[in-house]
Order: sequence, then structure tokens, then C-alpha cells
Amino acid sequence: MPKTSRKTSHDRNTGAPQGAAQPPFDIQAADVVFRTADGVDFHVYKIILSLSSPFFAEMFSLKPPPSLSDVTSVANEPIVIPETAKTFDALLRICYPVDNPDFDDLSFAETVLEAAVKYQIAVARKVISIDRFAQTHPLRVFAIACRLQLEDEAAHAADVYKKAHFSGFDNRKTVIPSELFPDSTLRLSAGQCYRLFQYCLKSSTRPILFSKHYDPCAPIKTAPLSAQEKVAPPSFTIAGADIVLRSIEGEDFATHTVLLRLVGAEALIDSTYTAISEETGPLPVTQVAVSSHTLRDFLAVLHPASCYEVNDALRLWNLTQFSIHHSFPTILDACRKQAIRVCASQPLATYLVAAHAGWQGEALTAARLLVSQQIQDMYSPVMEDTSASIYCSLLRFHRDSADSVSKVLNSSVSGCSQGITNPTLRPSSIYTPVVERELSLFVTAGSETCRGCQQPVSPLTEDTQADPAPSGNRGKSSKKRINKYYIHDPHSSCKYDVSQLLASSAALEKRIEEALLKVTLS
Repeated sequence: MPKTSRKTSHDRNTGAPQGAAQPPFDIQAADVVFRTADGVDFHVYKIILSLSSPFFAEMFSLKPPPSLSDVTSVANEPIVIPETAKTFDALLRICYPVDNPDFDDLSFAETVLEAAVKYQIAVARKVISIDRFAQTHPLRVFAIACRLQLEDEAAHAADVYKKAHFSGFDNRKTVIPSELFPDSTLRLSAGQCYRLFQYCLKSSTRPILFSKHYDPCAPIKTAPLSAQEKVAPPSFTIAGADIVLRSIEGEDFATHTVLLRLVGAEALIDSTYTAISEETGPLPVTQVAVSSHTLRDFLAVLHPASCYEVNDALRLWNLTQFSIHHSFPTILDACRKQAIRVCASQPLATYLVAAHAGWQGEALTAARLLVSQQIQDMYSPVMEDTSASIYCSLLRFHRDSADSVSKVLNSSVSGCSQGITNPTLRPSSIYTPVVERELSLFVTAGSETCRGCQQPVSPLTEDTQADPAPSGNRGKSSKKRINKYYIHDPHSSCKYDVSQLLASSAALEKRIEEALLKVTLS
């Protein structure tokens, strides 16, 4: 097929085709013509596409307006599509009673499968099997399947990935090696990456829906808006409003054009039309492709007399995205200040919002608040719209912080009596969970030694002991007593307890804090 230069949509509609399609898509008697992005005309039969695709069946069932029904030159114009000739040719061969094309290349299979999902050609999923690529490219197949919502393919790829990289993984470790992080080119969301790691690290047999927006460990239920929440604040319906912003739910918000111009929102003013609103009367209306919640937050922050605070990180994310999309720097500055306020209570979501918006200081502050927490088990709805690379950057920061704590402990803790003076003099540090986590392997693994007394430590597992059989009950089975040990228990021989050590050692705590402050986001 000859290479041609790409023209505009108008040129392709009115100009001559740039190439001829391969048989059987060159039959001039066919009743519809599609023109691809590279200018190739495909002559196809409507009945074949209608039987293969509900999308095309509905499109062909629509009748043209009466003013155009008798104009042959207009009605027979090619339908311009964004796919290339190579992709559309393969897609049509799946629908036609001809030999199916070969899909030996994953990139080509992905492109055609994506078009098939778009045009609702279900049979393509059987013809284009991406499962066979899972053994060599499990993460890439997983990303494709999640993006196209192919749950069976995603589950198979996740299983292959788990067996290849997590079969011998020690679940007591709290960090995932960076070489297992997905590449940024895979277009995975943080939520999909989180569910993949949950599947690989957990032993639960409950199936995980990888492409769905939820936390498999604790599904989030969103309560519907109450009637009071649906009512716009009084400041949005003040007298003198000269424009109405309408949300995607159809809710109207009256405001002033002068306020919109102050934040550079001229685009919202210029795209208005006159309509009758039940609440505001005949005012110019702008349809805004955003939810009522986000539009309400936008106008509340916009109002000069407002002290409005967005206390929910998900709503802050939506408002930030809306402001970035429409280039509202004033609103973005307000969002940045709001992020600082919610950081302490919602550090994970704040980090995701700040990192996506490029607020490095706020992102670093939130990341440091997460150092002492098990972030691999933490979920936020914001993760569904954030890239996996941002999430993996946080995991990497968490790992580097743990490494820094380990280095301090390796050089500071050498004996069980070191630093222990009076444990009651100082409160327990926020870094105590980090230190306990780093030392847990030394009091649970049989091949390791205790940090306190340097003696070998037996594995601390469930210890089953048989109680002596009561007199007169010989020959009968005796009850068993189970002693459970936990990783934060002090060593039984020397009573070494890192919590007391850290709580009593201001110098060690200071060294840990200084080491953590040197860790940066990558």
C-alpha cells in the first residue's frame, strides 16, 4: 500500500481518495464507503457490518434529515474514521466471511482489538487472543486488558506475572522491588497497579476485578447526595447574575461574567446560548462538562467573599483536573492551598493530587507522612485517575525511606542495653512503626540473629503445646495450648524491644529523622 500524507478531515471528505483498499473492500457496488485516517476508501456492505456490530447497526438505522435525503452527492460521501487502513482492513476481515488476518505482533493486535471494542465487534475478542502473549509480556497484556475491560485476559496475565515474580516473595517485606514496577508507557492507572500488587501479595482466593474502580480489600460505598446537598448555596443565586452554568446532571448555577473573566474563564462565557431556566429565567446558559459537585466547588472558590474549603480529596482532585483542563491558574492556586489543609487527614490522596499537578513540595510533605504506614494496603478513589508511575514513585520513596532507617539502625543498634535509660521520659516516636518493621525479620527468621543480644532467634510461629493429661484420663487426648507470637514482641531471651529503645533515645530518633529528610521523590 503506498504511503500518503495525512490530510485534514475536510480534505478527506471532499478530495479524492489517497489509495485503494485491498479486495474485497474495493467493490464499487457496495452501499457505504469508509475513509481511513491515511486516506484509503473501503467500500463495504452495511448488512455485513450490521450483523457483526450493534454500533454499526444503530448507525445505519438512523435516517438522514429530510433536507439531505434527496441529495445523492452528500448522502454518499465517505464516512471518515480515525483508524488507519491497516487496522480497518484487519477489522473488516474479521467481520467478512474471509480468512482472518494473522496477529503475531502484540502492538498490532492491541490496535485492532481497541478498535473492535470501540465498534462493539464482539467476535474480534475470540479471533484476537492476547492471552498467548502473556507468558512473554504479562504486564503489557495486563495493561491492555484493563484498559479495554477484558477481565478474563487481565486475570490470566496477572496470574502469569504473580507466578513469575512473586512465587518466592517474602510477604513480610513491606516494599516491592522497583524492577517489578510497571513501565510508564503501559498506561496503567494507580488503581489497576494497586489491585495487581494486592493480588500478587495476598493469598486470598476471592477474585479481583482488575479493571473496576474499587478497593478489593475494602470496597468503598458512595452514599447518594442528600436533597440539601443538591441545592446550590445562596451566594450562587444572588440578584444581578447574568449567566448560568449548567452541569452534566442538568443543575443550573447562576453567577456573574465578571467573576469568570477574573479567572480567565472567557471560554465559558463565549460558548453560551439563550435558554429558559426554571430558577433563573431567560439568561445565557453554558453547558459545562463537569459534575454538579465540581461546578459548585469551582464557583464557591471563585466567589470573592467565600471562605469555602474543599475538605474531601476526591472533590479536590476533580476541581484540580477541571482547572488544569481549562487553564484557571487562580483556581489552581486555591486548590494548592486546600491540598495543604487536607494533607494531614488524607495524605495518600493529597500526594496523588499534588504529584499529578506538579506541586512537588506538597507531594513530598504528603509522602513523608506516609513513611510509617503500610502504603501498599492503602487505597483512595483518586488512584483510578492517576497514572501508575506516580503511584510507583511513592512506593519507591517508601522503600528508600525504609532503607535509610535500616542504615541508621545498622550503625546505631549493637547491644540490648544501648540507649535504654528511662522509657517513660519520651513519648513513642512516629517512626516507631518504621523501625519495628525493619527489625521484624530479625526476630522472626530462624537464620537471623537478634539485634539486642546477637544470638540466633528461632522462628516465632504458633507454638502448640500439649497440656498434661488430668489424672484418671490416661489414654484420652489432651487439650492443646497455643502460644502466639507477633513480630512486635520483644525477644524472649534478652527482652529487646525496639519501641522502648526508640522512645528513650532522642539521639537515635534525631538521626532517623535527618536520614528521612534526605530522601527525595524520584
